[in-house]
Amino acid sequence: MIIIASGIAYKYRITLQYWYLTIRRKYRHYSKLEGESKEYRYSAFVAYHNADYKWVCGPLSSFLEKEKEQSLCLHHRDFLPGNFIADNIVEAVSQSRKVILVISETFLESSWCEFELEMARMQMFQESRNMLIVILVQNIPTKSMPKSLLRIWNKVTCLEAYDSDLLTGNDNFDHIFWNRLYEAVLL
Repeated sequence: MIIIASGIAYKYRITLQYWYLTIRRKYRHYSKLEGESKEYRYSAFVAYHNADYKWVCGPLSSFLEKEKEQSLCLHHRDFLPGNFIADNIVEAVSQSRKVILVISETFLESSWCEFELEMARMQMFQESRNMLIVILVQNIPTKSMPKSLLRIWNKVTCLEAYDSDLLTGNDNFDHIFWNRLYEAVLL
């Protein structure tokens, strides 16, 4: 019986962790949980690996924050020091209207990035709302993607940003990618 219970707990460990963090957040008097308020602190939480920092904090944040006046939650800037990383992630996801996943090979190899993906996916299905925006910054074949990403792959629209002008910011935000990204953040 213990082996069966352990197997079930292992299989649903991400779901159990999500619910644990959500309940703990509520009892620690963090801001209201997402279904309790329609106001969001951020337009989008950007989940990315540090290897993609230059693009996220360069062209991506310049376009959305400076050009389009959207507020982004970026972990290097907006996470509270001293809090558990998991608590910061759950808080950021719940306080953001959208979650932008910047997918690269390094993102897929990171356990914290996978955790961000799972928390966003759980929130999306719990609230039955379209909140994920997937940006591919590298051409990654679907066979290389983890199950957590494949589960949402056909449910959300993905944007491709692995054009060299997009990654360097040399296109002056004229590329259709930027318009599609802005529309996705507003929806």
